[in-house]
Amino acid sequence: EASICLPVTLGISHAWDFFFTPSWTGRWYSDRLARRDDGTFLGERQVTLQSNLSIGFCHRTSAVTKTKFYYAVQQQTSNMTFEQYIPYNYTGQYFGIGLEYAY
Repeated sequence: EASICLPVTLGISHAWDFFFTPSWTGRWYSDRLARRDDGTFLGERQVTLQSNLSIGFCHRTSAVTKTKFYYAVQQQTSNMTFEQYIPYNYTGQYFGIGLEYAY
Protein backbone atom coordinates (compact mmCIF):
# COMPACT_ATOMS: atom_id res chain seq x y z
CA GLU A 1 0.00 0.00 0.00
CA ALA A 2 1.19 3.50 -0.83
CA SER A 3 -0.41 6.81 0.15
CA ILE A 4 0.23 10.48 -0.43
CA CYS A 5 -1.58 13.45 1.10
CA LEU A 6 -0.86 17.09 0.23
CA PRO A 7 -2.75 19.40 2.62
CA VAL A 8 -2.68 23.12 1.78
CA THR A 9 -4.04 25.85 4.06
CA LEU A 10 -4.23 29.50 3.03
CA GLY A 11 -4.92 32.24 5.56
CA ILE A 12 -7.59 34.56 4.17
CA SER A 13 -7.83 36.81 7.22
CA HIS A 14 -7.04 36.73 10.92
CA ALA A 15 -10.08 34.52 11.60
CA TRP A 16 -10.59 32.61 8.32
CA ASP A 17 -8.55 29.94 6.49
CA PHE A 18 -9.20 28.11 3.23
CA PHE A 19 -8.03 24.49 3.03
CA PHE A 20 -7.53 22.11 0.12
CA THR A 21 -6.49 18.50 0.77
CA PRO A 22 -6.01 16.00 -2.07
CA SER A 23 -4.92 12.47 -1.20
CA TRP A 24 -4.35 9.20 -3.05
CA THR A 25 -4.00 5.61 -1.86
CA GLY A 26 -3.04 2.56 -3.90
CA ARG A 27 -3.40 -1.03 -2.69
CA TRP A 28 -1.80 -3.94 -4.48
CA TYR A 29 -2.91 -7.26 -3.01
CA SER A 30 -0.39 -10.09 -3.15
CA ASP A 31 -2.78 -12.99 -2.43
CA ARG A 32 -6.16 -11.78 -3.71
CA LEU A 33 -7.17 -12.46 -7.30
CA ALA A 34 -9.50 -10.00 -9.06
CA ARG A 35 -12.84 -11.19 -10.44
CA ARG A 36 -15.02 -10.30 -13.41
CA ASP A 37 -18.70 -9.32 -13.11
CA ASP A 38 -19.79 -12.97 -13.32
CA GLY A 39 -17.45 -14.06 -10.48
CA THR A 40 -14.77 -15.79 -12.57
CA PHE A 41 -11.17 -14.98 -11.76
CA LEU A 42 -9.14 -12.69 -14.01
CA GLY A 43 -5.82 -14.37 -13.29
CA GLU A 44 -4.26 -11.15 -12.00
CA ARG A 45 -3.93 -9.68 -8.51
CA GLN A 46 -6.47 -7.16 -7.26
CA VAL A 47 -5.50 -3.48 -7.44
CA THR A 48 -7.51 -0.72 -5.74
CA LEU A 49 -6.89 3.01 -6.19
CA GLN A 50 -8.63 5.61 -4.05
CA SER A 51 -8.57 9.40 -4.39
CA ASN A 52 -10.02 11.97 -2.00
CA LEU A 53 -10.40 15.73 -2.24
CA SER A 54 -11.54 17.97 0.61
CA ILE A 55 -12.01 21.71 0.34
CA GLY A 56 -13.48 24.15 2.80
CA PHE A 57 -13.19 27.05 5.17
CA CYS A 58 -12.09 27.15 8.79
CA HIS A 59 -13.18 29.93 11.16
CA ARG A 60 -11.26 30.50 14.38
CA THR A 61 -14.11 31.34 16.76
CA SER A 62 -11.85 31.70 19.84
CA ALA A 63 -8.34 30.89 21.01
CA VAL A 64 -9.26 27.24 21.58
CA THR A 65 -12.07 26.52 19.07
CA LYS A 66 -12.43 26.34 15.29
CA THR A 67 -15.46 25.74 13.11
CA LYS A 68 -14.95 23.99 9.77
CA PHE A 69 -17.26 23.98 6.74
CA TYR A 70 -16.17 21.51 4.09
CA TYR A 71 -17.03 19.52 0.98
CA ALA A 72 -15.37 16.22 0.14
CA VAL A 73 -15.44 13.86 -2.83
CA GLN A 74 -14.04 10.33 -2.83
CA GLN A 75 -13.56 7.95 -5.73
CA GLN A 76 -12.37 4.36 -5.67
CA THR A 77 -11.57 2.21 -8.70
CA SER A 78 -10.49 -1.40 -8.84
CA ASN A 79 -9.96 -4.18 -11.33
CA MET A 80 -12.35 -6.19 -9.12
CA THR A 81 -15.72 -5.84 -10.84
CA PHE A 82 -17.51 -8.65 -8.95
CA GLU A 83 -19.49 -6.51 -6.51
CA GLN A 84 -22.11 -8.88 -5.15
CA TYR A 85 -21.15 -8.26 -1.50
CA ILE A 86 -18.83 -5.22 -1.37
CA PRO A 87 -18.66 -2.24 -3.78
CA TYR A 88 -15.11 -1.81 -5.09
CA ASN A 89 -15.85 0.92 -7.65
CA TYR A 90 -17.74 3.94 -6.39
CA THR A 91 -17.87 7.72 -6.06
CA GLY A 92 -19.13 9.49 -2.96
CA GLN A 93 -19.45 13.08 -1.86
CA TYR A 94 -20.54 14.86 1.28
CA PHE A 95 -20.74 18.21 3.05
CA GLY A 96 -19.87 18.73 6.66
CA ILE A 97 -19.63 21.10 9.58
CA GLY A 98 -17.13 20.40 12.30
CA LEU A 99 -16.13 21.87 15.63
CA GLU A 100 -12.55 21.57 16.86
CA TYR A 101 -11.66 22.20 20.48
CA ALA A 102 -7.98 22.25 21.53
CA TYR A 103 -6.78 22.84 25.08
